[in-house]
Amino acid sequence: IMQIFRVLPLLVSLQLVANVFGFSPPPVWRALLASESSVPGFRCQVSAGRQRALCLRVTRSSSRAALPSCMVDRVAPLDTFKSFWQTAASGITSVLAPSGVQAAKMQRARDLSAQLKTLLLLGLRAKEFERTAIDAIISEITAIGSRVDPALLSSGPWQAVYTKNSQPLWEKQARYIPLVTNRAWQDYDLAGGRVVNVGQILGDKIWVSVEGAVSEQSVSDMTPKYYTANIEKGVLNIFGARLPLPIQGKGVAKLMYQDSNLRIFESPKESESEWEEEGLIVVQMPLDSIP
Repeated sequence: IMQIFRVLPLLVSLQLVANVFGFSPPPVWRALLASESSVPGFRCQVSAGRQRALCLRVTRSSSRAALPSCMVDRVAPLDTFKSFWQTAASGITSVLAPSGVQAAKMQRARDLSAQLKTLLLLGLRAKEFERTAIDAIISEITAIGSRVDPALLSSGPWQAVYTKNSQPLWEKQARYIPLVTNRAWQDYDLAGGRVVNVGQILGDKIWVSVEGAVSEQSVSDMTPKYYTANIEKGVLNIFGARLPLPIQGKGVAKLMYQDSNLRIFESPKESESEWEEEGLIVVQMPLDSIP
């Protein structure tokens, strides 16, 4: 009987596949399962049984009658192996299930990101946003979160295209002069430990920039992730002339979501420079992706 174990790898592989994927062997498999394997002194036949079970039938190579299947099923070593591999299959299923859920969440986040990008671009062109729809997407996508990519975070200037909960100083100054379209953007350089914020007042003729050191508060590679910015100086740029501004202070930025389409920050507390208030949420997009 111990020679029967030479065909056990076939049984184990097929049983694992059936258990993990949760289906009975289809007709093509049944033809495969009906194939026979031989070991010295015995002939072993595998067939599909009920409830995804696999049945083993053993006959002697001699002319003696076949051993009843029930006799084989009652062999203690086989019962032990069957129990072991059923437990293993259950464990594999428990591991695969969460990863499947996570993959579904990530796909949902990508879909939401594409929808949000479309709504933001439409809002920029129309100069009016569908805030109810946008806010709902922001809530859902930030609840899912994302992996943090330092290279993407440091990939150049990203324009602030949407804010909620409060109006930051840089957005207020962008409206000082009516009928002028101004931009505000942020440029991280994590490798160099620097960050620059720019807010236009009269396009590229008059604008304010603030600059300082930036550092990570944790080593986590998942959102939410916190960054500390120590603003060291500010500059008012007027038609090429640079006038120093007494802007200094510490601020904290909470990265809530990030991908190649957009990134979402929250200010967990008011910055010392009063550049942004507590609770402010800002959605940014790559500057060169915006018409």
